[in-house]
Order: sequence, then structure tokens, then C-alpha cells
Amino acid sequence: MKDNYFIVIYTYGGKSYCENMFFRRVKEISKGNPVHILDNSFDLDNSNDLHYYKKLISRYSFDNFTFYHLDIAKGKYQFLRTVVESANFLRDIFLKTDYPNFLTIESDVIPPIDLLDKFDDTLSKLPEDAGILGALYYKNFHDFSKHGLQKVGHALSGCTIYKRKLIEKYPFRWSIEDTGAFPDAWICTDCANDFSIWNNNDIICEHLNYM
Repeated sequence: MKDNYFIVIYTYGGKSYCENMFFRRVKEISKGNPVHILDNSFDLDNSNDLHYYKKLISRYSFDNFTFYHLDIAKGKYQFLRTVVESANFLRDIFLKTDYPNFLTIESDVIPPIDLLDKFDDTLSKLPEDAGILGALYYKNFHDFSKHGLQKVGHALSGCTIYKRKLIEKYPFRWSIEDTGAFPDAWICTDCANDFSIWNNNDIICEHLNYM
């Protein structure tokens, strides 16, 4: 389990309502695996974009946590560009390592305490062509009535493993042709001819996005 997961998180000040619960749970579940946290906050009052970044460092500087701040150019499609640039910033760091699994956790998703144990077990059961493995959390998207491993066409990125062989080949992206589609959708589309995509419907996270 140790040295098996490269855990990445991108966040901003708007998620401060659940930050304490989130980061302490990530510390618990990480089991010494590296956690790379990117703050992409920007201040509409043009005062100090680094405020939330500095706050996170002051509160959650655990031994295996590394923090970054990324400034995103303000303008059209701000939120969409922010997600894509943040994901690729963390992807670039991952590609300089030899970790086998790129694990994304969105900062309002609270994983179960035994997440990595469950992922370890699930990864051993996947077919050779598996490239993405997700957990369930989004009630407006995931089908909670099903159980066990489910092959899907689109896995969300809220608590999701992207295997190295997939990440090496495909970056995250967006397209002006469909600005309603986010990078989790595009990477699933891009990899469809090379990799299979799975959810483990027995790994259920708490989603705090409407608090």
C-alpha cells in the first residue's frame, strides 16, 4: 500500500467550510503515501490570492503533504480552465515519479477510512486493460443501486485512480466545442479505445458540496 498511490487534490477558498474534516480524513487514509495539494484560489477583490494557500500550510502541514499555489489567468471559461490547468500541473509532478497510481480526491469528497485497502483489493481484480477506477459519491450521477465492480463509460474524478499507463498517454483537457464537458469526461472519451473504465460501487464517499 505504501508507495502505491500518488494522491492529488486541487482546492480553493470556497471549500473552506469542509476543509478541516477533509484534510484530516486525507491524512488518515493516506498511510504515508504522498499527498500533493494545489490551491488555485483567486481573490475577486485583488487583495491576496495566496491567503488560502498560506492558511492551508499553517493548519495542515503533515509530513507527507506538499502544497502548491497556481495562478490561473482570469477570463472566459475561468472555472473550466482552472480545473484543467490544476489537474495537469499535478499530472506533470506525478510523471516525474515512479508511482503506479494517480489518485484524485476532490476537496468536498470524504473517503471511507479504509479507502486504500479497498482500492488495493479492487485493483487486484481488474482486467489488464483497466485504466481508471472510481468510487461513488455523486448522487445526481452515480447509480447507488448497483454493487461491486461496474464497467462504465465515464468515471468522475472525485475519488478516482488513473493508472500510470493511462496518465502517461493522456493529459487532461477541455474543448471549446463542448464547454459543459470537464476533463474527467474528456479523458474517458480519449482513452476509450485503449483502456476500460470501472467503478467500485461498494466504495462510497460522503459528498459535502451542498453544505
